[in-house]
Amino acid sequence: CNKKAYGVSKDSCPCLGTAKECLWITCSLCEQSFHTDCVGLTGLKQNGVEQLLTWKCCVCYKPSFLSESVIPTKEIVRRIVREELHDVQKKIEDVVKTSLPRNPSASGCSKEDVT
Repeated sequence: CNKKAYGVSKDSCPCLGTAKECLWITCSLCEQSFHTDCVGLTGLKQNGVEQLLTWKCCVCYKPSFLSESVIPTKEIVRRIVREELHDVQKKIEDVVKTSLPRNPSASGCSKEDVT
């Protein structure tokens, strides 16, 4: 993993934005920090971020097929990427579900806000 890939301090999001109310997430490998909104984790609450035991940024994430000694065909790459993206999406959905309030009306949200 290239620890200098983003060209900014690891404590700054590469977007260089200064939004104070944004949540942060840190790559488990390069330790670069990001706003959750900047990496597509919009809507994730603090307890959801804390439940992610590991998270890798786009520079550090390597699909499993890259570690194989066989050069995969385009079809194999597409299938593997589709499967891995599905697994990642499922994990994120699980974290988001557990970070949402159990009783939406108690938090001031309507049913439409949650769905």
